[in-house]
Amino acid sequence: MMCSGIVCGKYKKEDMLSSVNPDGQTFGEALEKSGYVGDASNRFSAEKYAAMFELHVEQGPRLERRGIDVGVVENVIGMKAYRIKTYGQSDHSGTTPMDCRHDALFAAAKLLCILHEELDKVDPELVYTNGYIKVHPCMHTIIPDYCEFILDMRHVDPAVLKKCVAIVEALPKEIVGCKVEFEVAWARPTVPFDRKLVDIVKKSVDGLGYSNVFMNSGAGHDAQFVADVLPTTMIFVPSKDGHSHCELEYTAPHLCAQGVDVLLNAVLELDKAL
Repeated sequence: MMCSGIVCGKYKKEDMLSSVNPDGQTFGEALEKSGYVGDASNRFSAEKYAAMFELHVEQGPRLERRGIDVGVVENVIGMKAYRIKTYGQSDHSGTTPMDCRHDALFAAAKLLCILHEELDKVDPELVYTNGYIKVHPCMHTIIPDYCEFILDMRHVDPAVLKKCVAIVEALPKEIVGCKVEFEVAWARPTVPFDRKLVDIVKKSVDGLGYSNVFMNSGAGHDAQFVADVLPTTMIFVPSKDGHSHCELEYTAPHLCAQGVDVLLNAVLELDKAL
């Protein structure tokens, strides 16, 4: 999504090219080394295209669980992510009594329990994740003096995300003797896809006789950026056991082929109207 973000004006090209990986190599250096820098004259632009259809695996279990062939995607759901930090005091793990400790990791664990308990009450369609955590000094002989983690919250309805924000903002400013701070790490609004294109996809699926359902995308995609530039929509095919972003990610060839059938017919249907 880095490149689509640049092309659609969401990111600055120079910022992305100068971004650094854990080995200290910039994206620009890696791109140059790959031999695929490309030419700006080949760049996507709204003047050259009438619409965009993006075919993708669902990356979740909903289609397979319901035995449905194709997802007709209506939105990319909104999200808000917070970086939450706790500050304690480093001391020796073997000599500091438990009642004298200011353990930043323990404080973060307490906050995670509060967040999970409260967010679970908000809405059954809300998804949230704590997939990143950093601890300092990260040694088994030293009580942590600093911890940060990221809370990623996603829902199609802005009103639901507003409730989630209120839960974060209500977190205690101090817990188990540690100071608590939080800041917005990133956010995006719900991105609705072009209704005409969504309906064309639906017509295409129905015409082919594949079972289908309207659904939202919980993951981010190039289409969410392109939607600000020209009419856009997406088509989903099932993911085996719902796995994604891991080695088990898989979609059977015949399911991919069904998605391509839908894509082709949708493009041909749109072409008739141009």
